[in-house]
Amino acid sequence: MSENLKQQRSPKNPEQKIIKRVIALEGDIVKTRGHKKSYIKVPRGHMWVEGDHHGHSFDSNAFGPVSPILISIN
Repeated sequence: MSENLKQQRSPKNPEQKIIKRVIALEGDIVKTRGHKKSYIKVPRGHMWVEGDHHGHSFDSNAFGPVSPILISIN
């Protein structure tokens, strides 16, 4: 499990940048918080990200797994 902070483009608004922790990588099974499924297997080519303020964070629990293409290195 990886828990590195990453800056990414918001899936809702690509002009907005958000900072989230990478919680799981492809193939990992994640226990979700508030997602429509209790557990989810991260699909190939995606990762699961979460914010530090559980329940108040716009993260994978709201929008699902994200593609690494949204992750910004700058």
